[in-house]
Amino acid sequence: MKEPIRVVCALNYMFRINGEPQFYVEAKKPAVDIFVDKNSIFQARRYGYTDEHPIVVITNFRQLSIYDSSIPVDALRDQAETGLLFSCVYTEFESTFEVICNYLSRLKVGTERWNELVSAHKPVEYLPAGTQFLQHLQQWRLELGSSIVTRSPNIDESELNDIVQLIINRFLFIRMCEDRGIELEDELRTAAGNITVSIDNLFARMDRRYNTGLFEQSPHSQSPISLVDGVTLCNIINRLYAPTSPFSYAVLDADFLGRVYEQSLSEGLRIDRDANNVPRVSLQPKSEYQHRDVVTTPQPLVDAVVHKAIDELAGKITQPKILDFATGSGRFLVSAYRKLVDILIANRIANGQYGSLIRRSTNDYGLPFSDKKSIVTESLFGIDIDFNAVEVARFSLLVVLLEDETLDTLPVGGSILPNLHSNIIHGNSLVGPSLDHPDWLEEPIYAVDVEAIGFTEFDVVVGNPPYVSTEDMRKLNIVEFNILQNTYSSLSRQWDKYFAFVEFGISMLSPNGVIGVVIPNKWMTVVSASSFRELLATSVHINWLKNFTHHSVFEERQIYVCGLVASKNESPRIDYSEPSSLSDGVNSASMHQLQRATWLPSPVSKPWVLPANSEQENVLQAIFHQSIPLKEIMEARNGLQTSANDVFLIRNPTVNLDGTVTFNAKLRGSGSVRTWTIESDLLIPYLDDSKNVLSFRTIESDSYLIFPYVENSGRASGKSLISENDLQNNYPKTYEYLLSCKERLLNRDRGAKQQMRDGGAFYAYGRGQALGYATQRPKIFYSVNQRGDKYGLDNRGVAFQSGGTAGEVALFPRDTPYDIDFILGLLAQPEIELFLRKRGSPFRGGFFARGTDVISSVPVPELDFTADVDIEFHDKVVSIVRNIRNKTQSLASCPRRLLDIRRREIQHQERLLSELFRRKWGLVD
Repeated sequence: MKEPIRVVCALNYMFRINGEPQFYVEAKKPAVDIFVDKNSIFQARRYGYTDEHPIVVITNFRQLSIYDSSIPVDALRDQAETGLLFSCVYTEFESTFEVICNYLSRLKVGTERWNELVSAHKPVEYLPAGTQFLQHLQQWRLELGSSIVTRSPNIDESELNDIVQLIINRFLFIRMCEDRGIELEDELRTAAGNITVSIDNLFARMDRRYNTGLFEQSPHSQSPISLVDGVTLCNIINRLYAPTSPFSYAVLDADFLGRVYEQSLSEGLRIDRDANNVPRVSLQPKSEYQHRDVVTTPQPLVDAVVHKAIDELAGKITQPKILDFATGSGRFLVSAYRKLVDILIANRIANGQYGSLIRRSTNDYGLPFSDKKSIVTESLFGIDIDFNAVEVARFSLLVVLLEDETLDTLPVGGSILPNLHSNIIHGNSLVGPSLDHPDWLEEPIYAVDVEAIGFTEFDVVVGNPPYVSTEDMRKLNIVEFNILQNTYSSLSRQWDKYFAFVEFGISMLSPNGVIGVVIPNKWMTVVSASSFRELLATSVHINWLKNFTHHSVFEERQIYVCGLVASKNESPRIDYSEPSSLSDGVNSASMHQLQRATWLPSPVSKPWVLPANSEQENVLQAIFHQSIPLKEIMEARNGLQTSANDVFLIRNPTVNLDGTVTFNAKLRGSGSVRTWTIESDLLIPYLDDSKNVLSFRTIESDSYLIFPYVENSGRASGKSLISENDLQNNYPKTYEYLLSCKERLLNRDRGAKQQMRDGGAFYAYGRGQALGYATQRPKIFYSVNQRGDKYGLDNRGVAFQSGGTAGEVALFPRDTPYDIDFILGLLAQPEIELFLRKRGSPFRGGFFARGTDVISSVPVPELDFTADVDIEFHDKVVSIVRNIRNKTQSLASCPRRLLDIRRREIQHQERLLSELFRRKWGLVD
């Protein structure tokens, strides 16, 4: 009788930089010819591919080979040379030393040149292992779901998703145990030969052995395997093994699974029926994910936040309680587990307690399994509203618990793994039960009494909560929206759901607790986050803040975030940085120390403008010193909003001699273009293209707006809508055109409908703002979303429009001695742009929005217009700015031979202007 085979696929070496894995080295016996032995080569390549390393090294100490591990293994087609980048024998080590160093030396690995070298051969159609595994996972879900629905057509969607998730988790768990030598080789595939009975027997044995709840079978429910046809089961199980599978389950760890599952959780199996009532299964976005940004937090950022939060405890608590309030796939808890393991090992080594450690190799120690199990059960807790996420988080913790374990290090007997049903809870972190609303306990609210389940006083709270806007929350679940609005004090105006999560997390902290989160960075400056800022400055004390500003750390998502750690214990210091990349973000040396009392505003609910280095600190202190806000000198006002530019905006008209204009118009949703002629009397000059707004340039109109309003001193705006009768009688051509657009205009939003009711006609603008001042002059035009060079002067009364972070805003001078050209010169200074970028909101491409609230807070040097020195400074600035404007305006008509000269003259004047301000601010000697 053949003995069962237990194959141990243990890794030999992993090379890291700052804790980040770079590549594996697989070492074989000298007798194994690694140049031709496909089994050894494919095994090593699977290791590298699964962990998404660029290269993998295999050696038998006589021979050395380096492979491109971005190429998935195809065992049926690949040769030993497939993906080979370099190979040599030991007698060639000296002659090829430079090449070996370029690939493997400590000085080279991880550098930009090394990254270029190891990725140079990456295939054009390269698909990362995580992406390919996600595709496999989604395909398995569809196949299992379709099979189950075919056999059980009346099954509901929730049960279908739960069963499919359970089967996949069981299969993956067994495969990882097999490849790590914890279970016998091919156990699952062998059981699949007898389909249901053998697989169920295997599951039962796994339940007795591990007791995780993962393999638990209720006596009153049907076996999940029995719901799937045998062919589907065999096909999926076979694809979990070589040669079909490109993955090595020996190195497929909790981090990898967490990232993949995190992406898959946003979609669920949906059952639809065709015209013949035949069920069809598809993957569709889950309703709870449709109005939220679903992002996968990069592992280095997860680790940085979690590790910093735990480090803040500074050894005060030996076994801290840690909560993830929006667990997802459990990646923050897995990171916390690894950190706690490392701390415990380091403490025992420091205290000479080697007898309570497992020696793996020289200077390499691990914890006994019982201690690791204790960390998971006593320290790690989580809540999530998605039941499938809860199942995945539990699964991830079981997987990480088995890492580095072998058959010899695991306990003998049964029930060796913990049941985590009391640690990771299904429910809504933000909503507790109500006697008046018992239905809150059910879908879709899923209220949970955190105190009743023992979730109180955590030493650390971590997580990356959902980002959901007020508008989207109303669409998704108005009941929950109202509950949150009435429960959490940090929510005001256009708040985001992550505000509530952070407030909840803070409420769960012990007296010395610490919270660490990844959240959008707009809270630092937006008006709607004023109460949230107050919460973060009074209920806790931020001591570590990495603000990625306009640099996105999420693949294919333009979401701008920060990593934040705050403690219940007061600290006079904030460590702050603005990393430009993820790699910069994990570098603790880049933090700039700020004094809390100096840099947090008073009151703390005001926007936070923080310097990221000493140079920025000097600049910000200088421009704040003896300054007044711009709002005392200029009034920032938003522009018109027609809510129908396709109707009111006229581009490239032909001006006729009879006082009319002719233009082409195409209404939104219409496939045809029509030519119209209307009276010019109701047209106002307008700036349509923001590209024409440039600093030191005079604003020129490039189009017209139909403006069906007349003077009316009795109205607050000074304007009233022309009555339909007057429009028809006095401007018949304009009326005819607008009448043709009536259906389009009547279908505008609620605000426009209100304007139409108030004005008494269908052609009212969508908003009543700016009707009385849009064409006033002089004013400074500026683009809301810009990089710092779009402030133009309007002396002609050109109209403008605003909308959110798009369009233009205008600055109108108040009755002060400050000249408008002085403000133009001030806004052109890089020191002011630094302030605006910190005070504004980041957008893709390095653009920063600066709405009326932001621009109004610009610090302006406070001048004493009775003091000669201040008058001289003011007048010099004005003179230089006017000189720059005149020279800039003349460029359009400048002879070609003088063009470069004029540009150099402008640059010289700009340098003089900059030096004037820097001297005023004390930034130059």
